[in-house]
Amino acid sequence: MNIVVMQERHLAALAEIERACFHAPWSENMLREELGKPVGSDVQKGKTTFVTLHGVEGTRALAARTTADACDTLAANFGEASAFLCAFAQSLISRTM
Repeated sequence: MNIVVMQERHLAALAEIERACFHAPWSENMLREELGKPVGSDVQKGKTTFVTLHGVEGTRALAARTTADACDTLAANFGEASAFLCAFAQSLISRTM
């Protein structure tokens, strides 16, 4: 599997996944706005985020704990079949882009 940076051309497929998975999915326009959102724009707009509540390190620690808990639950229920999903989730915590 090849993981790529999200691009405009992916929006229709992502919107379809949103509709299939969530009771209140993001629309393609909502996804488009998020994709083009500049770094720091939530702070400028006064929006509350995990980082404004917990700080960068606190947010990273929360993400690591939540991911570890989720992976433990997946492993307990699905065994080795959950390995790829857990590895992917853990890779997102340390990504830089």
